[in-house]
Amino acid sequence: MKYKKIYASTVAKLDSNVHTGGGTDDTTALQAVLDEAGEDCAVHLIMDGAALVSGLRLYSNTTIECPNKNCGFFQMPQSNRALISCGDLHMPDIREHDISILGGTYNQNCDAQEYAHADFDTYEPGDFPYPGVVYNDHGPYTLDLFGVRQLQIHGLTIRNFKAYAVCIDHFENVTIENTWLELDKPGIPNQDGFHFFGPGRFLTIRNVGGKVGDDFMNIGSDERDRVSSITDVLIDGVFLDHATQAIRLLARYKGSVERVTIRNVSGTYRNFGFYICPWYMDHHSGKIANVLIENIDLVAEEYDYDYRDRMLFCIAGIVENLTIQNIRHKATSDKRILAEFGVPYYSMNEYHRYIDLVRRQSMKGITIKDVTIVEDETSPVGSDYIVVYSHVESLLLKDITILKESPDSDSCLIRFREEGSIGTLVTDRICIRGIASLFSDSHKISCHHSTHIYLL
Repeated sequence: MKYKKIYASTVAKLDSNVHTGGGTDDTTALQAVLDEAGEDCAVHLIMDGAALVSGLRLYSNTTIECPNKNCGFFQMPQSNRALISCGDLHMPDIREHDISILGGTYNQNCDAQEYAHADFDTYEPGDFPYPGVVYNDHGPYTLDLFGVRQLQIHGLTIRNFKAYAVCIDHFENVTIENTWLELDKPGIPNQDGFHFFGPGRFLTIRNVGGKVGDDFMNIGSDERDRVSSITDVLIDGVFLDHATQAIRLLARYKGSVERVTIRNVSGTYRNFGFYICPWYMDHHSGKIANVLIENIDLVAEEYDYDYRDRMLFCIAGIVENLTIQNIRHKATSDKRILAEFGVPYYSMNEYHRYIDLVRRQSMKGITIKDVTIVEDETSPVGSDYIVVYSHVESLLLKDITILKESPDSDSCLIRFREEGSIGTLVTDRICIRGIASLFSDSHKISCHHSTHIYLL
């Protein structure tokens, strides 16, 4: 295999600025370099400056490296496409491999891009991958990478993304590290951070953070095609800067999300923390299994969305072997819930409309442990900490400490609503001060094993 290392300044003007734009359109010159990459040639493009481009496409055996944050790319106004892309959504297999994107700033210039004129990929009924589904949801993402194996994203700053900052679809062996997201004016719909569609496996994400206008991270296995799964995921180190929502794990139909570890998540969020549910209405829920979430310390701020109650964890659908541990939580003025069970869709209207589907949920092997909630005199009256809307087969609560400043006769540890019930509940080392009762309706618990309960 041939190997070419090319400094961008030898083929392009590089007279732009990663923050303010301007300069000469370098798209053609840089794309000509990237077009040389493939099975017979590896290309290493050193971006030793800032380029104004409409969008660039990558191929196998490509490395783009920026020496510092002042180097990189600024997207031309009205490009209405991905800034960096690879692969072809019409091809249902992995065709690109060994792609590295290292360092620098990638500015999509979101105010100057449009959704309406974006180069959407539309699938007619009967096309890949799921017969009868029309796909028209492919927006102008900043990094839009499809069908890729051995992908590395390291040390990037992604600025002013129009839709998703990073969208990776159909992947294997992906590593994302030390990457930060910046928005000058958050508020454009669907300014997600990292969004992953299945099929995918072997995903590692470390030390990422920043500001987003919607989900910071979404792992939606079959969100697009209703059949694919995402497995073997490690997320370690997420820093939220006023995120609308933290992290979502979604499985809606035949796919699943399995073997996932999420740890060390901190910062500020406004509406919802972790969604672990189907979210979309289908005839059946995908499975979410073998998930560990630990060391979570998020501060809730004033919310934007008012279509449903806010919560730190939403757990619903088919969920098996979920452990949530080492959590710091404080209910805010909106009575934010620690954990909600059994609302699988985006609002209570759908809960009642599709109650037969709601009853098909299976939540078992759920553990919540090492939770500390310390409240002061400003905390709201009538807060509930765990709210159960549908049947939970088995739930273990261990090492839970809740300390309220003054007695609250309207609050309880577990509140049952709608058709909520618990098959087997185990509580161990529960220390509570200022709460009226442990359960709103103890008769909705079939079997309860309790040890070391302290009501102060």
